[in-house]
Amino acid sequence: MAALIDELRREGSVLFYQPYKQAGRRSGEQPLVIVMQVSFQARMLDQFGRRLVFMDATFGVNKYGYPLYALVVQDESGRGVPVSFMVCSSDTAEVVEHFLRTSMEGKKRRTEAAVGAAV
Repeated sequence: MAALIDELRREGSVLFYQPYKQAGRRSGEQPLVIVMQVSFQARMLDQFGRRLVFMDATFGVNKYGYPLYALVVQDESGRGVPVSFMVCSSDTAEVVEHFLRTSMEGKKRRTEAAVGAAV
């Protein structure tokens, strides 16, 4: 899993990765959180996400039973376009809020990286 995440990070497709850690004596459990957004999705979010962004969650679609979240915008034809995904082991309000914030900031980070590389 770590090798796949590293490869996707190099491609710029993984916006955030937090591995799962079991609770210890001195610390609480850390849920698995993976937020993904490819450059096409970031462009669609930038182009169509200013008016309205939908969120959907599907449960039990993987062997671990982790929820899969998707952010979706509506394009000029009225079709839904997924603009970000999250798989997580715990979908608390804090985790979902982090997904929303990270997804919305993903385009900004990519733009800043491209400008920095061009200078």
